[in-house]
Amino acid sequence: MNGTLMPLHFPAPTAPDFCKCDYFYSTPFEPEPADCDLAFLKLPTGSHPVTWIIEPEHEEHWGLPYIVTHGTCQFQFQASGENALALRSIDFAPDELRAMAGWMIAQCVSGIHNGGISTRRISNTLRYVAEGTTFHEDPFPTDTTFLTLTVWNSAQGDPLYNAGDMDPLSGLAVVEAIAAALNEEPEGPIKVNIERNYEYFYSAVLEMNRYNYRTWWDPPPEASNVSHANSTGRIRNSTLPANLSLSEPEALNLTNSCGTVLRETTMKCEGLGGGGGVSTS
Repeated sequence: MNGTLMPLHFPAPTAPDFCKCDYFYSTPFEPEPADCDLAFLKLPTGSHPVTWIIEPEHEEHWGLPYIVTHGTCQFQFQASGENALALRSIDFAPDELRAMAGWMIAQCVSGIHNGGISTRRISNTLRYVAEGTTFHEDPFPTDTTFLTLTVWNSAQGDPLYNAGDMDPLSGLAVVEAIAAALNEEPEGPIKVNIERNYEYFYSAVLEMNRYNYRTWWDPPPEASNVSHANSTGRIRNSTLPANLSLSEPEALNLTNSCGTVLRETTMKCEGLGGGGGVSTS
């Protein structure tokens, strides 16, 4: 990491397992780096895990969503995943939130003047959906709940919008993980089941956009007759704004933007257009 990207008061940022810098989170204006620096200073500190209550009925000091705003910049931390509400709580050290925010400031806000999304522990979800013994009808295990950070401009921030659940790019990461497993599995009953899950989640993600609050696991109208050969491109074209269109190789590499989930390579968080972003790991 180039140290010139970040003020000295930041801890070493940690690459998330999934992230995207995206102009959607910078509308109508970009979050200013100086404002994000000051918002960062408002984040709690501590290296020991604390228990965060997920969507508490009453205000909690350690509650999710956890939102910090300064000027044009807003950090929104949320618990994401199909079983997050059933889990009710999740353990993260405050310094893990600071590491995610530091990464997004360096890569998106200061790096390319965007916001975005990032995650921590989405890798558990992607491994689970890609397993041959997974059935999409079953509740997800509690260890598939992950933490999502959305870096917004402060005028647009929406605590009801959970980017780890509702951004089509997060859904595309799920579909890509299943497609990779499908390509590697030999013919047999396990492959049949993986393809069945693929058809379901592909059809679900195809229904998503950034305004309808659908999640990547919401039941789709139909989930059949889906060929996975070029489906990620169809998801991209159906769910993302026209000026987010990518070449097919880029579309197939979305999950590897800032740290590969299922393989051991790391890459920088990659920007799309200009604007905000999301990070996950």
